[in-house]
Amino acid sequence: MADTIPSGFKRKVLKLDKSPIDAPKIEAPGTCNKRIVPTKSGSTFRDKHREIYLPILIQVIELRGKLEQMKNPDPLSDRSECPEQILGKLELLESDIIEAQRWCEGVVLQLGKAMNEARGLVPEKEPEVSTWEKLTEKIKGWWPW
Repeated sequence: MADTIPSGFKRKVLKLDKSPIDAPKIEAPGTCNKRIVPTKSGSTFRDKHREIYLPILIQVIELRGKLEQMKNPDPLSDRSECPEQILGKLELLESDIIEAQRWCEGVVLQLGKAMNEARGLVPEKEPEVSTWEKLTEKIKGWWPW
């Protein structure tokens, strides 16, 4: 093959000595678009939740996959569980998660009460004047009307 490039095309050279997949992406804590924001401390409340709920989420996804396989019968697929067993497991997980949700709601309620009490003890600051309000006050002084 000739080494000529048609007009309008550019040669693209790939560097294969480093893979972009292998390079770890390190982001600053404030620039992350994730809902779970990384923190500086080692073992945090978020980490504990991730350790608890991520395996449950994976288990639910796997059970859904098994149900999907049952919808499309394949003679080679493993049928170790019937839909009733999977439904029983899902109902047990649901009851556990609903109980955890009740605990979270109680904690959120108590946090809200404590924060309202704390706000009542903290002296209020004067409202800050925005930059826009400062600018309009200056402009009003410039105009003759």
